[in-house]
Amino acid sequence: MVEEKSGKDIKKILVVILAGLGDLVMSSAAVRSLKNKFPDCEMDFLVFAQNRELAQNCPYIREVFVLNRQPSFKGLAENMGTFLRLRKRRFDLAVNLYNIFSSLGGLRMFFLFVIIKARQSLGRNTDGKGFFYNLKINDSMYFKKHQVEYMLDVVGVLGSDISDKRLEVWYDKSKEGRIREFLRSQGISENDIIIGINPGGSRPSRRWPVEKFAALIKLILQRYPAKIVITGTRGELPLAEKTKGQAGSNVVISSGMLGLSELIILISRCKVYITNDTGPMHIAAVLKTPMVAIFGPGNLTRFDPRNISTRAVVLYKQLDCAPCDKITCDSLECLKAISAPEVIEAGIGCLRKFTTGSIG
Repeated sequence: MVEEKSGKDIKKILVVILAGLGDLVMSSAAVRSLKNKFPDCEMDFLVFAQNRELAQNCPYIREVFVLNRQPSFKGLAENMGTFLRLRKRRFDLAVNLYNIFSSLGGLRMFFLFVIIKARQSLGRNTDGKGFFYNLKINDSMYFKKHQVEYMLDVVGVLGSDISDKRLEVWYDKSKEGRIREFLRSQGISENDIIIGINPGGSRPSRRWPVEKFAALIKLILQRYPAKIVITGTRGELPLAEKTKGQAGSNVVISSGMLGLSELIILISRCKVYITNDTGPMHIAAVLKTPMVAIFGPGNLTRFDPRNISTRAVVLYKQLDCAPCDKITCDSLECLKAISAPEVIEAGIGCLRKFTTGSIG
């Protein structure tokens, strides 16, 4: 048990979210609940470097520590420095809100917690891989529960109030002017209908084919007076350019040109956001932006955006091989089964149901 449930002895907490952007977004309710339980504690984050900006805007966090995922000597040196700083903090409690996918992942998390040397540790015992936590909840890749619920269950072990399941997206609101300038520079006015297109994703196996996105964009531009903006990371710029190349020149690319805060503001400006199963999908859900999520082989039960937003439409073809955790897939049968006309009808349905005015 944790004798510190009253909060008297827990002064320093480390929250570990070594996962994707969407998982950090989905942790927000649990992070808020934990801070409410221990309002006087110093709470820090440990996240991957690409999620630093989002984490730094979290109002509940004192400091953000980052790990570099790049396999380089520089990255390794930076990570070793981070480990030493974490150890020197002498945390009273280290909490890992994310599940453990593999045995290798379990060993990595075990060694991380050994290095951190927090007085107490808490996490998800995913199919026995979280054996090393002092405090744990039972978790399995086969359990049918949303990721937000699992994360709340973790902090619930400490007596936190987990009734408030609202999610937050932390961003720098001062960047709104930057988005206005960017859109203006691309010939997009305040009154234009913006449809966001997100063809990327951390796993190729979860990306709707480029040619289908291109066909979708052509259909939209043929039928409706909308402005198309492709979003994505710097690494997804070639994918955005390929999509635009097949769709035609009347498309704006923002991939790699915006920080996380600016991406969040842009998504909030979209009348409809059409995206693969990836981090920006969860951002759109939290922002309540009308959205069409093209869901492939991922675990829909755990990551369904409709659990977060009533303005989300999910297109999903259930196959015998799903869900799966493949990085790549030769067939992409589950995604190829979703057609461009199907997506555009879902998108137009979102416009009619959740926005005012007509699009022609």
